[in-house]
Amino acid sequence: MGFKSYLLERKKMNKKIITALLVTTSIMIAKPYAGLKLGFSKTQTNTKLSGLDADTNNNNAHLPFSSNQKMSINSMGFGLLMGTTFKINEKTSAFIEGDWEYLGGKTKKVNLDMLPDTPNNALARENVTVRAKNSLGFMPGVDFAFTEKVSGLFGLRFNMTQFHVRAFHINANGAQFTANEKSQSKFLFGVEPTLGAAFKINDKMAARLTVGYNFMQSKKNISDYMQYDSPGARAASPDVTIKPRGVNVRVAMTYSF
Repeated sequence: MGFKSYLLERKKMNKKIITALLVTTSIMIAKPYAGLKLGFSKTQTNTKLSGLDADTNNNNAHLPFSSNQKMSINSMGFGLLMGTTFKINEKTSAFIEGDWEYLGGKTKKVNLDMLPDTPNNALARENVTVRAKNSLGFMPGVDFAFTEKVSGLFGLRFNMTQFHVRAFHINANGAQFTANEKSQSKFLFGVEPTLGAAFKINDKMAARLTVGYNFMQSKKNISDYMQYDSPGARAASPDVTIKPRGVNVRVAMTYSF
């Protein structure tokens, strides 16, 4: 290969490299944004009390039990979000987004009998409260422009949502001892497929509506909240587990920088 041919081939290679870099740069142009959001969520907590009850008429014999309780939390929430979009082409953009939201709802069940068909069982007046609190999320997704003003989006929100659970026992005399009560807050991991639409108000601001369904892990929040009472109650050991599932509807106002 002559020197001129080498220079020609090198020039062609440089053009290809520059073209590839320009294409990659155009795709990866980042456009950050931030916003405020309000939302409503309806969450089924799928609360389960399980463990050992005690038969006070039969030498406090252990009686295994599992009691599923239908409990629903309706929450109004608010929060903050921050993200970045990456333009892929004229119609499609990718985005990544982080958010925090506070949820204020709770649900409770009172005077639950763990073995209603068993007379004189120890766990006959149990009380449970479940409260939703904070949620932290990270959502990658894709945005499709339908018109200059309207776009649709699909994302997958990975989240850690905090639930506060309280359980306590009331004895046959109507008394409640602090030793027979436990409360604990734990974060549960969830995955929330999300669909939405956005309306562009101007070059900087947009309004957005999203709907998601959150699948959260099952977690034992409280272990054995019975520590003191009659001998029969002391023989009992109830646990509380939740496995939340919920619909989230959110509206947001975003500002692009």
